[in-house]
Amino acid sequence: MTNGIGTFTSTQIIGLGDPLEKHTYSITDLKIDKNNKITMNIDDNPVELIFIESDEIWNHQFDNHYIASWGGFAPENEIKGVISPTIFPGLPDFWYVELRIPAIY
Repeated sequence: MTNGIGTFTSTQIIGLGDPLEKHTYSITDLKIDKNNKITMNIDDNPVELIFIESDEIWNHQFDNHYIASWGGFAPENEIKGVISPTIFPGLPDFWYVELRIPAIY
């Protein structure tokens, strides 16, 4: 990542099949507001990850992470920041999608 520009590559580690039609995405306009949020565009789509100090959704497994999550049927308390499955070709528009980035100090 240089000057707020870079790439994001997704790799499936486990699961029954990979629905993604594409695995590498462009990142632009990356901005980090330490302990608050990260904003960027992924393939020209806005994404905002918010800093979560205490992650109660996943039993503290992702404490101190920046998280963006959304799902058509997700409970309201699981919606964090701004992200959409439509960013990732192959995912239905109602699927749950979550992006996590650990805070490194």
